This record gives sequence, structure tokens and C-alpha cells, in this order.
Amino acid sequence: MSTEAPTKVTECPICLESPMAVPIYQCFEGHVLCSSCENRLNDCPACRMPLPKDRKIRNRVLEDLQPDMPTPRASCPSQQCPALFHNATDLQHHLLHGCVYRKVPLCQLLAIDHEPCNQQFSAVEAKEAAAHLVTCHGHHCKMLAPREPQNAMRTGSFRFFVWNSRLVVLEFLNFEGTQMLKIKPFILAPQSEASKFKVQLSSWTWHDYGLRTLEQVMKNHNSRRSESVGPMWSLVEFCNSGGCGGSPSIHIGTDTSKCVFMYEIVLE
Repeated sequence: MSTEAPTKVTECPICLESPMAVPIYQCFEGHVLCSSCENRLNDCPACRMPLPKDRKIRNRVLEDLQPDMPTPRASCPSQQCPALFHNATDLQHHLLHGCVYRKVPLCQLLAIDHEPCNQQFSAVEAKEAAAHLVTCHGHHCKMLAPREPQNAMRTGSFRFFVWNSRLVVLEFLNFEGTQMLKIKPFILAPQSEASKFKVQLSSWTWHDYGLRTLEQVMKNHNSRRSESVGPMWSLVEFCNSGGCGGSPSIHIGTDTSKCVFMYEIVLE
């Protein structure tokens, strides 16, 4: 959305309101001014002639043009966000789907702990959010290194990492009554960013071949490798839905007790 200044013809020469709200008044010589300034002034500031107070003159041409003129700029309510908008619709869309400075209750959305946690973080606060998860929720969350292999997870556990200056959180769940692994990938970013990326999970499953380390599993020719790719879920969008709705998940149909996986972020 362009933020260029409206043309001078729509601007009040005294208070600089732009564009002027209806009604728009003028003096006998045609100099225009807004209704607020017309009410408090006796003389036209341009030609110094007395303003017609008994029978005010409205500029109907400019008033008729008002529907086609941009509304005054509105700023984003998120702290530090420099974005400006010409109408409330664009502002609302930006706030819901595009603002990287909007804070959301990360821990509440993910239901990380039974104890309520009211800490809020924005997309640009990935490092601060990661530090909070380590410090306050370390018994449920663990930070990953890039391409770090992981073994079986207990249901309800979380793994997270900072990628491309954004916090990515993986929630691990088991299907009830099965050994299938379900992973929900979240990113602390607006939907406009999250939609550009996918999470690719590579998993290795094995039977008891005397393998004792993750490296042995991944290199052994008897280990079966499979890959699953799924979309990332914006935590900002998740907040818009009230923390409910169909967040995407990646399914790995395997025995999670004998499973090693690694993650990778890929462009859509």
C-alpha cells in the first residue's frame, strides 16, 4: 500500500488535515479550509478577507471527490512497527497476517506447561523466546542444533530452534493406541512468512541389529529411511483462531521406539 502524501488540494492550509473531512468550506475567493479551522477563524488565512459566517460557502466539488480520496494514514498499534496504512481494512489485515512486531502468548498457544505462562513474544524476538523456553520450560522443551539427529520422543514434548531469525517449534504427539508419530511444526511468524516454507523430516527406522548410536542407525544399510514434508503453521495465525483449529501435522508411520529423525526447512 502506497504511503505517498495526498495532493495539496485535499489538505487544509491551516491545520494540514489531509484529506479534509466533509464539510469543506471556502472563502469568497475560493480558498478552502476544513470545518474545524473555519469555525475558529474570522478571516481567510490566504487573502485576509472576512469569512462568510452568516451564509457559509461549501466547496461541493472537493466534497464530491472525498469518496475517491485516501483516508488519513493509520499506524500499526504494534510497538516498533513503522507501517502506515490509508484505511482500516488494510491495517487490520496487516495486524492479523503480516506484522512481525505483533506479540502473541507463545506458551499459552502451545499449552507447553500446566502452569499458566503469560509471556508474549513477536516474530523478531526469536532469541528471547528461545531463551525463555530453555529457562522456564526446560523440562518440556529442548533446543535443537541444525540437522541434529533425534531419537524417540515422548508425547507432548517440544523441540525448537532459531532458523532464519525466526523461532520454529516442533510438537511431538503419538496417535492414541498406535506407534505412529505425529509432528506439528509451528513458526513464530505471520502467515505471510510461514506460507513460504515447509518442514521436511527424514526418519530412519530399524530392527534390533545391535545398533547402539544414532550415527550407526543412519549409516546402516538395513535401516529404512523415509521422508515426510508438511507446511509450517504460523503461531500468529494460530492466535487469530483462538488457539484452536486445524493446525497442520506431519505423520510418520513407524515404530517411534526405534526411530531417528532429522528436520530441514525448505522453501515452498
